[in-house]
Amino acid sequence: MMKNRPVNKFEICLLLLFTVAFFYNSYRYPLMINSSVTSGGTYSDTPFLFQVGKYLLYVLLMIYMYIHFAVLRIQKGLRTWHAMLLLYLMAAPLIYGVFLRNLPLLESGFFVAVPLVLLFCRSEKFDYRRAAKALHVLLVVYLLVNAMQMVMAVVFGRLPALSRPGSAEIRFGSVLDDPNSFGVLLSFFAGFALCYYNGVKRCIVVGLIAISLVMTQSLTAIASTSLVCFVLYRQFLIKSLQKHMAGVLLSFIAFCSVVFLFKGFLAKVFRGKYSSILGHLDAFSVFDGISPYTIAGMLPTGVIGESGYVNFIVNMGGQYVLLFLLLGVMSVRELSRLKGLCSDRSELAVINATFIFLPTVMVGLLNLPYDQTFPVNAVYYTLIGLVMSGAFRRSLKSNPCETL
Repeated sequence: MMKNRPVNKFEICLLLLFTVAFFYNSYRYPLMINSSVTSGGTYSDTPFLFQVGKYLLYVLLMIYMYIHFAVLRIQKGLRTWHAMLLLYLMAAPLIYGVFLRNLPLLESGFFVAVPLVLLFCRSEKFDYRRAAKALHVLLVVYLLVNAMQMVMAVVFGRLPALSRPGSAEIRFGSVLDDPNSFGVLLSFFAGFALCYYNGVKRCIVVGLIAISLVMTQSLTAIASTSLVCFVLYRQFLIKSLQKHMAGVLLSFIAFCSVVFLFKGFLAKVFRGKYSSILGHLDAFSVFDGISPYTIAGMLPTGVIGESGYVNFIVNMGGQYVLLFLLLGVMSVRELSRLKGLCSDRSELAVINATFIFLPTVMVGLLNLPYDQTFPVNAVYYTLIGLVMSGAFRRSLKSNPCETL
């Protein structure tokens, strides 16, 4: 049996980047700290030091990575315009944020620094097998914590954040205690689980992920994940439906039965969501009478709403949206190529998780500002960096030299 190679410093840095992203907000649930407004008064507001702590940690990690791994030239095989694209996507919101004294804009550009640093790193590799094992442990922890929070809510009445006592709006966000962020991150875990597990274990894990996604009550995460999975795997789904029609029919009957049995509860949930949906739609009203200079990115409004793309347009201009989408499409296209080069389930699981997660965030930005939502923005841009820098490709066992 072939032994894994020793852990290198690059892998340790990546582990720290993802550890901060996935576990930094773990203080929320035990300390009941999040937002006193959105949590129905049951939670207190997050102290300022807790809010800025994650940024300080990322700054230290990026400085360390630049000192130890970066070189004063773009890596061989990578194009200069990749760096220019990332530099613009980072600089525009940071400059406008400073000019307008707008913290959300600063948050929007901050994590673009991660892929920019990775783009200049030396040709380091990471071990897919270790990465997959780490994601397996992370997934188990997230599912167990989410189940624990459900038990606490039912048995002891201990509600998670973004829940309102006495209503059907009880939303579960696992370690993050944030159902919107947890919901979209579940698309990443779903892509991982589909390739990492086999047989009955795969069915159980994917089923638990689906239940957790529904329990977030995040319509944006549910809709964007479902849409992306259907578009990316429509041929596979259609063939599976045709092959297992009896199972599909039984599942549909079971679904209809559950809806009928809990129709009263579901009606309360959707009535509560109606006002939230209207609030999200209000984000598009900012286009009423907007200046052409704003569309061109020359007259930022400083307005921040519930739609990430609307925020991009009214502050950085329409060209920022196009370039942001170009970055995402390029990365997804590269991941599609890499899936065909994977030689084992660990490689395929990590690549497939990223392959589903990136477009899910891109779709979800229509209705939520994920670019300002930690840790979604941190995970998104770190994965973009691993794609754009060629780290995903170099770390494959086949180690093809072709780049993005």
